[in-house]
Amino acid sequence: VGFFLKYAYENQWIGPWGRVGIAGLGGLVALAIGEVTRRRGYDIVAKGVTALGFAILYATVFAAHRWYGLIGSAPAYALAIGVTVAAMVYAVVLDEATAALLSLAGGYLTPVLLSTGKNLPNLLFGYVLILSAGAMLCSYRRKWNGVNILAFLGTYLLYTAWFEKFYRPAMDIRWPPAQLAVALWWLAVFFLVFLTLPVLHTLLRRVRSQVHDTLLLVANGAVVFYYLWTMLMEGHRDALALSCLAMGVAHLGLLALVFMRCRLDRDLRNVLLIAGLACISLAVPLHFERQTVSVVWAVEAVMLAAIGV
Repeated sequence: VGFFLKYAYENQWIGPWGRVGIAGLGGLVALAIGEVTRRRGYDIVAKGVTALGFAILYATVFAAHRWYGLIGSAPAYALAIGVTVAAMVYAVVLDEATAALLSLAGGYLTPVLLSTGKNLPNLLFGYVLILSAGAMLCSYRRKWNGVNILAFLGTYLLYTAWFEKFYRPAMDIRWPPAQLAVALWWLAVFFLVFLTLPVLHTLLRRVRSQVHDTLLLVANGAVVFYYLWTMLMEGHRDALALSCLAMGVAHLGLLALVFMRCRLDRDLRNVLLIAGLACISLAVPLHFERQTVSVVWAVEAVMLAAIGV
């Protein structure tokens, strides 16, 4: 069949739409075969064929957009979202962590494969936000640490790729860069997503968090602070101080929720307390003058010592 299709393509028997249709149909057939084999008890075969089906559908979207130019960026992203959502729902319903990881990896690779080199941050990060919502669905229904880690890495790697390619060069041309508000807005959105995602299962199911969850919280704060420092330190120190203060308040607010929902999770509470106080302490030297910093930190030290006792 493969050699026949190759011969048909080379002799123009089948046009671009026909080729894309055949590939899409092949993906759907693979999904159907995977479901049939799963119901007959062939779990390993079912997982492999189902993963192949979703991979073929991703490749179909890629071919329709990049190779043949049959659809634009927005429809391609919409179709990729549909494939990812279907795969995530399949994984959650059947408790298939492998399928969830594969579909999420395909979802985060899609912007790389579909990229046209244009600066479209809202389209890109809106798509990434939908993938993060899918990871939240998994976190709500299943305790899959690998999904949370993959979502964190995929989101911030795509943000970093956009930042280095489009935003950082603009910093050298003018200040402030034209897309400063866009960069800060989406950074704030992702900060809140990954402040909530690692502890969502803890808050909803009242179960203790794991080491992966606390490490994700710390990594999230560190990554966000790095980008805030890069974007605001040069000409917006007060805004940077206010952002650090907001991060501290967000951590302490989440600490209050954890205290109410899962009081026994002392490790998570300690991490949130330390992260919140660290962010607030960092805001002090960014906003106040040198002499005032000493006074404020001295007062804060006395308060922290009293709380510790």
